[in-house]
Amino acid sequence: MAGPIRVYFDHNVVDHAVKRHKITDGQVDQLRSIGKSGIFRLMLSITNLDEIIAGLQSRRPLRPEQAIEQLRLIRDVIGFGHLLKPPDQLLAHALVDFGFHLPPRESVIVMPTAMREHLERLADATRVEIEYATQIAAEVRDQIDEN
Repeated sequence: MAGPIRVYFDHNVVDHAVKRHKITDGQVDQLRSIGKSGIFRLMLSITNLDEIIAGLQSRRPLRPEQAIEQLRLIRDVIGFGHLLKPPDQLLAHALVDFGFHLPPRESVIVMPTAMREHLERLADATRVEIEYATQIAAEVRDQIDEN
């Protein structure tokens, strides 16, 4: 029997859910239920985190607070256990693997421990933690790019 179906949540889905833009509280509750059901494996990508971190650093009113709410929603619905590889790597690996008749590479990596721990704390963050998490995220992105 196949495992859970992987579903990627684009940042717009997370953003709309937090802002309740064309989505109701009941639908957000349904997302939480789906995330916990095990039927679907909701996926997070480094792109989601890049956009949230940009929001944390924003000087626009309410933007940092919305970014924290986005992290909380991700924590509650998706979790911080795994990451999809960046889109450029997914495409490059798929082309190379297909072109050279190689088995497809895994599209998901385990979230580095330091990043997971900081994201979990960041969901209830102070400004100091926000700045530190930004630095860690840049280091994780560099590690992913090396692979």
